Amino acid sequence: MADVPADRYLYRPEGGWPMSTEAILMMAVAMVIIWGGLIASIMALRARPDRTDLPPGGEDDHREDAGIIEHDT
Repeated sequence: MADVPADRYLYRPEGGWPMSTEAILMMAVAMVIIWGGLIASIMALRARPDRTDLPPGGEDDHREDAGIIEHDT
């Protein structure tokens, strides 16, 4: 058994290579960033669901003469 590389015993046929510590750390950081952003956006939307600082305007008036301009092309 002296000619068998040491890495041979790390591979598991049912699961592949085990994750390194650096890979687990990066996965945890990415999960915290993604889930933290989702939670922060949900909390912000719950605190202020509707914007009230928009300028006035945009009321719908149902005038018949303000239709779509048709061009002869």
